[in-house]
Amino acid sequence: MTNKLRQSVLLLLLPLLSFAQDFPLNPMSLADWQAVKGKWSPAGDISIHPLKNQISVESGNSILYASGLAELETVKPFGDLKLEFEFLQSNEAQASLLLGGGIEINLGNSSSGNKPFIGTVKGSSQAPQNVCKATGLWQKAEITFVMGKEGTPAILEKLKINGIIIHENVFNWSLEQKTSPIKIALKKGTLAVRNMAVSEYGDHRPINIGNIKYSLEETFNFKKSEAPDKTPPTTGVLDEITYRVPHDFRQYLLTLKGDLEVEEAGTYAFTIEYQGIAIFAIDGKQIAGFDDFNYRVPSSGLVELSKGTHHFEYNYTKAWWPSGLGLFVSGPTFRPYPLHGVSALPDLQTTGGIFIEPTAEKATLIRSFMEFGDEKKTQVISVGSPQNRHFSFDLGSGAPLYGWKGNFADVTEMWYERGEPQIIKPLGQTITFSGKNAFKIEENSESLKLDEYYLDSKGIPTFNYLLNGQLVSQKLIPETKGMTIEIGSESNMALYLIVSAKQVKNLGEGLYRTSDYFINVPEGVKVTEKKVGDQTELWAVANELQSFEIIW
Repeated sequence: MTNKLRQSVLLLLLPLLSFAQDFPLNPMSLADWQAVKGKWSPAGDISIHPLKNQISVESGNSILYASGLAELETVKPFGDLKLEFEFLQSNEAQASLLLGGGIEINLGNSSSGNKPFIGTVKGSSQAPQNVCKATGLWQKAEITFVMGKEGTPAILEKLKINGIIIHENVFNWSLEQKTSPIKIALKKGTLAVRNMAVSEYGDHRPINIGNIKYSLEETFNFKKSEAPDKTPPTTGVLDEITYRVPHDFRQYLLTLKGDLEVEEAGTYAFTIEYQGIAIFAIDGKQIAGFDDFNYRVPSSGLVELSKGTHHFEYNYTKAWWPSGLGLFVSGPTFRPYPLHGVSALPDLQTTGGIFIEPTAEKATLIRSFMEFGDEKKTQVISVGSPQNRHFSFDLGSGAPLYGWKGNFADVTEMWYERGEPQIIKPLGQTITFSGKNAFKIEENSESLKLDEYYLDSKGIPTFNYLLNGQLVSQKLIPETKGMTIEIGSESNMALYLIVSAKQVKNLGEGLYRTSDYFINVPEGVKVTEKKVGDQTELWAVANELQSFEIIW
């Protein structure tokens, strides 16, 4: 079999694993790593100034950092694995992650747009977009890697940087078929790492099912409580978990019961993925599922099981979608695998994507709905700029919702077929704002109402509002390092909400840091800090503030 043919076969098999949800990774301590070059020092916190590149370190043992030429590797070797960690770079940092003894992933600072972008695989795949955060902000890497075996290549199954998928299924036929340490190599600058966690993907399968019995009954309007009494349930035996039971019902409730054989006592994660309504239970305790309609959004639960035989029950109600139900299991030392039959869960029907990018000269504006936390915002305008810095703004509250860098917008759910959800999705590395009303007048009942918005020559909008009848305005201007927000007000009493976040650290000279971005306020502006629940808010008089920067 040729390498190209083998690769085609592997690509057909890989989607079977994409449905499964992983077991929580095992945290790694500093003792799991060893320095093989240079000096790696422990720290409790480390800060890097985004504008001055100054570094400050606090004592502790939750972080490892180094400067100059340095290498760090795990004490033990790994084969198949999933790895997560966070890392922090100085401006000039050049660093990489090495897996499998040869796959080298760029961790260097590309926040200014310099290539290669963060996430590029050396000698193989370029990162499709630049998702590197600003200097001084922690980045997150998530990697799934499969070691090469006889007749198969090593595979970088997935690489995510800051929540964005950079690569999937990168093949390497040249690596040795043996375990090797995870390595982090620093060539220049300063690099810090923290929150390292890993899961070894062994091939053993300690959970099996058998003795499956089913009960099938017709339902009406997808609800068991409304099932007609005249149709008695049918029962039987199955060799595997599947919905493929002979019947001529349009809607039905299928109940599967059977034995769960556990070879090794321990904690396991069970995931169900389905098209309809489903509940999965072990020994009478619900582990996963919802009593509501769901289309292929996985539901997972952890359960501790003793060695021996346990009993499961899987209740599945068909909705208007084609039938489909799946069950996966994962653990701390093996990769997720299916417990259902091959035909029980159809392949996801992908529609492709409809993506929008701004032109080279002007910003692109899109009105839409947008998911924001648990709420669906219905008065949203999204602005994509040629600088590859974009934002979404809630016209109702007069507040930014998201800012992001990289590619602009996925409008598939707006424009494909009927576009019923009408939802826009960011495509790049995204930060989330509070979405709270941007303006207020202290000790007054404010009435904030959109008056108008208008565009400048570059297509950037200015938003005018009436606050208790007086004009206030703000303009979000995308720039290469983030955006500048300009504020104006007819009233000297109007206050502006600069930020609301769980963590806001004052770095001095008007610079503040949240977990996701920096805020740079002009020196001399009086900023008032206020605690609201678990949030810290920073307020300033709008006419004194006039403008400030958000850097990410």
